Parts: sequence; C-alpha cells; structure tokens
Amino acid sequence: AYIYGQLSDKVSYKSYNYGLLEQYDYQYMHPTFNGSLLQKRVKAFNVSNIYMATSLGLLSWNQGYSISSGSYDYSQASFAVGRQAVFQGLTLFKGAEKWQIKTGVNWDLNRSEIRGTLFQFQYAVGEEYPTFQMDDELSTSNLEYFVYGKYYLTNNWILGGGMRKNLNGLNDHNYLSGQLNLTHQLSNEWKVIAGAGRYHKLGLDTDQGQKVFIKSDQASLDVFYNGSFDASVSLFVKATTNNGRQVDVSGFEVFVDERIGKNWTFDIAYTYLNAGEFSGYDMSYFVKSNLKYTPGFWTFAINGVYREGLPYSELASASFDSDLEVYVPEYSENSARYADYFIMNLSVSRLFPIRERLTMVAFASINNLTNHHNVRGYRYDFEYDSRTADLLSRRMVYAGLQVNF
Repeated sequence: AYIYGQLSDKVSYKSYNYGLLEQYDYQYMHPTFNGSLLQKRVKAFNVSNIYMATSLGLLSWNQGYSISSGSYDYSQASFAVGRQAVFQGLTLFKGAEKWQIKTGVNWDLNRSEIRGTLFQFQYAVGEEYPTFQMDDELSTSNLEYFVYGKYYLTNNWILGGGMRKNLNGLNDHNYLSGQLNLTHQLSNEWKVIAGAGRYHKLGLDTDQGQKVFIKSDQASLDVFYNGSFDASVSLFVKATTNNGRQVDVSGFEVFVDERIGKNWTFDIAYTYLNAGEFSGYDMSYFVKSNLKYTPGFWTFAINGVYREGLPYSELASASFDSDLEVYVPEYSENSARYADYFIMNLSVSRLFPIRERLTMVAFASINNLTNHHNVRGYRYDFEYDSRTADLLSRRMVYAGLQVNF
C-alpha cells in the first residue's frame, strides 16, 4: 500500500508498505536425498517519510524496516532463519540560487539469526547422516552523520561533494567516506560529469555467516546527450576491499533511449565488466533492452536481458567416504562458465480512471516468454558420474488488479 497525505501547509508524509506470506513444498534433489522440502516465509516491509518546511530549510524524517522469517524442513533438517533491518534518519536541506546543502544523521541496525537442526556435511543429506544443532546470531549497529553540498561556479560548471563519518563506540570500525564531482554543461544537449570518492559500508553476509566491512575507492566519467534522442556513456573503475580481500572492477556502459513516433519508446544498454575470473561481476557483455507501446490507457511492453554466463567451479573428482558411505566432491580451482543467460518478458496493462483520486490498473505478464533454459547450477547422481542442470524460472503467466486511491 502506498499512502500520501498533506497534514498541513508545511507538513506532508508518504509511506510505502507491503507484506508477504508464502509457502512452498517442492522436490529437493541431492546426490544422497530425493524428497519434499517445505518452506514457509513471512516478510513485512515499510519505507516512510515526513517532510516539514521550516525557517532553516526542509526538514525530513526518514525511516524504514524489513523484517522476515522463514522455516525450512526436509529429511532430518529443520531450522528457522530470521532477518531484521531497521533504518532511521533525520535530514535538513537548504538551498539558494548558487548553492545547496544537505546534512543530517542516520542510524541502521542489521540482525540475522539461524536456529535448528542442520546436516553436518553438505554432501551427506538424508535420514542416516549426522546432524548438528545451530544457534547463531549476528548483528551490526551503525550511527553516521553526513553533509553534502553543491555549488554553481558558473552557468556551465557545478562543483559537488560530501562526506560521511561514523560515530565511534557502536562498532569496531572508524572511517570517513568522501566524494567529489564536477559537472560541465557543454551545450543544451551535452553534459559531462567526473567524480571520485571513497565509500564504506558495514553489514552482514548471511551466506557466509559473518560481519563484513567494505571499503571502496571509485572513479567515474559520464557523458550525457539529450537531443533528438537520449544517450550516455559511462566509464568507471573501482577497488573494493571486503574484510581485507580486494577485488578490482572496471568497465563501461553505453545507453540509448529513443522515442519512436507518438506512442513508441525503445531503449538499449550494453555493459562491459572486468573483475577477474571468479567474480560474478566479470562479464564481457550484458545487454538490456525495452520496447514500449502506449496507446491511450493501454501499455504494452516487452523487455529482455542477454548476458555472459556466470562463473562456477567445475567438479574435478569425487572420493568415497567409507565411514558415511557417500562420495565427497572435490572442485577445481579453475573457473568455468554457465551458458549465456537470456530472458524475455511480455506485459500488458490497462488504466481505468474511476474518479479524480481513484484509479484501477489491470495487468497481465508472461515471464520468460521463450521458456529459455537458464542454468542455475548442476546436481549430480550418487557417484558424481553424471549431472543434471537446475534451471532458473521457466515460463510463468500471472495477472492482477491494482487499486490506487
């Protein structure tokens, strides 16, 4: 639900909320187990803002939360996973003819937990294999203050920058993030932006079950064209350190957006990323495209993604564990790639204006229109002699109705 309101001449608010309740019972296939896996998940999400015009400037309070819990049951395994993220922020914005400034404080809390019975070895799943009890919890809390500004040097030159500093005592890290950018308006159609900065992030890696502290040094150059069509070219380099492990990423993106006649729009983007063999950010090609037709209250759209397949570690061999009487897989350090990923989605919607502040939208969509087989991973037989591809979402059709008031 999206809610917007005007409390007074100087105070307004908006809020976006949704809840999710889902349950799945599907066939879990493993080299040592083939049976039912029951999954239940509940999620609540909210983002809210209150704005107040004051003599000092525009004051805003921003808050949000994402709370989810899930349970998983298969064979002997039975465990629950919970995740909570809470954000609170207070911001003051002030602007004049030649400058703008925004400052404030924000606090965020992240927490995850997992409790229950899990299998001791990933390669030994089933009634006869050992399990263990897990009761683990991780949390981070971070309070920061920040200031960002923009100054119009001339009609064609704009200087911007800012800094963000965490307050000591809430965590083990002490950092100062900063950024600087320069914009030059070459003409009515052309604009260039150059920027650089150092950024930090404190969070949780729930897959690895650990806290993460990320430091990232970045630089970028963007060229924009806004004339008979819209286009941009972006170049970027980034050196990121995650808990002491460094990954360097560089690349570029070309984007074109064209309006064709009165009711047609088309855009396409090509991205190249260079990040090393084992990184999911290493792609020689990533292409996204959208085509939209909007006659009257109707909208017809088709979009697609085509990219290089993600890297994975190939199976090298499998040794027999005589104690458990199962095979133990060993994977090669050399990286292989899945087949290229491709998906095309089709959607249609119709707007029904009912009265001034009440509208209804009916929609229908087909995801993976061509039913393309995109590989998620591979599963093996008991002896790891043969493998079968696990696929991402196949063709799916859904429809719905949305009411706006």
